[in-house]
Amino acid sequence: MSDRLSLSARHAPRRRPCCVQVTSRNMSADVVGQTYREQPAGSPCVKAIIFHTNDGPLCADPKAQWVKDLAANMTKV
Repeated sequence: MSDRLSLSARHAPRRRPCCVQVTSRNMSADVVGQTYREQPAGSPCVKAIIFHTNDGPLCADPKAQWVKDLAANMTKV
């Protein structure tokens, strides 16, 4: 299974795709940029922090300590 973004595009075309699963594995070395986005839970989407990587978006577990530490030094968009 990939740690990259697992998206659901079953929403209206105007809505962003969402994370349907997250990783708790420390992927901080792959994160680029200084911004992140919070995604609330709402079926089929799960609560997630979305970081940018060179390979695309990364859905991370907001409860993971590495995610909290990284987000604390970034700007929420």
